[in-house]
Amino acid sequence: MENKIKKIIAKTFKCKISDINENSAIYKIKKWDSLTHFELVENLEDGFNIKFKSGEDETLTSYKIICATIKSYNEK
Repeated sequence: MENKIKKIIAKTFKCKISDINENSAIYKIKKWDSLTHFELVENLEDGFNIKFKSGEDETLTSYKIICATIKSYNEK
């Protein structure tokens, strides 16, 4: 799961998978802005076949949070 998340983040922000780590967050990735954040949310929903709850997409501001959130969907 974590590797798939890294691949989606890297593809969305056009960076290397190796650039994504535990400290990756909205203000640490150059191309992570409001528009690419929307693209990231869509890519994650498509990649994991989930739909984030209203307002939840706004909280997905770091790799750690994204992993925890997607993990919670997979446990349901």
